[in-house]
Amino acid sequence: QSAVVRPRASDRSMITVSWGCVVAVVAVTLTLGACGRKSEVPVVMPPQVPPVAANPAPVRRPPASVPEGARRWRKVILAEWRYAFGIASDEAIPFSQIAQESGWKEDARSRVGALGLSQFMPSTAAGFQRNVSRLQELCSTPAGCPMEPRWAIRAMTVYDFDEWKWAGFAPTDRDRWAFMLSSYNGGRAALRREQHACGKPCDQTRWFDHVERVGRRADWAIRENREYVRRIIFHHQPIYRRWLG
Repeated sequence: QSAVVRPRASDRSMITVSWGCVVAVVAVTLTLGACGRKSEVPVVMPPQVPPVAANPAPVRRPPASVPEGARRWRKVILAEWRYAFGIASDEAIPFSQIAQESGWKEDARSRVGALGLSQFMPSTAAGFQRNVSRLQELCSTPAGCPMEPRWAIRAMTVYDFDEWKWAGFAPTDRDRWAFMLSSYNGGRAALRREQHACGKPCDQTRWFDHVERVGRRADWAIRENREYVRRIIFHHQPIYRRWLG
């Protein structure tokens, strides 16, 4: 008969410890094995943020909407304006002025009798036609042709340039344009009277907040003249500047 060998108590404790070590070793091995394999769990990567440019390009606004008349006569207006003023002047001025004068209506007639795109009075048109040879190239009628757009654009440019040269005393470009426009609308004589009435601290060489505050004409004429200048420079001019680029 085979003898059954029963382990002593101390041997049983050693076996128990050995199995515990085996289990621990297996667990560590499995863990390390899992670390060594490619993970089957999808990894969520942080979103890629595009780098910010050091000098980001400015956002270009779409061109402002302008009347069809401005598009139709653009080349003619620019050619006439550059002929008189050169290419360095503000080319939005004549477009803004026509917008205020007639709203681009070629057959416009005011309640006081002003005619065409640039709203020349008949007597003023006749005087310019008589004295400006370049206008005679476009029209043979002694009275001039204020209802003809090319004549009206050239006549307005000639008138503007005369007043702009006269206003060379203005200390800023904006004041010089304002004097030119105020004279075109209401006449240089009325404007000169207001300049002379502009005593200290009023500055006779500045239109905005100085001469514009002095009135030496009818109330309705003062309101019309001041609104005329301000509408052109502060309302129309920014629109046509964006459109012209």
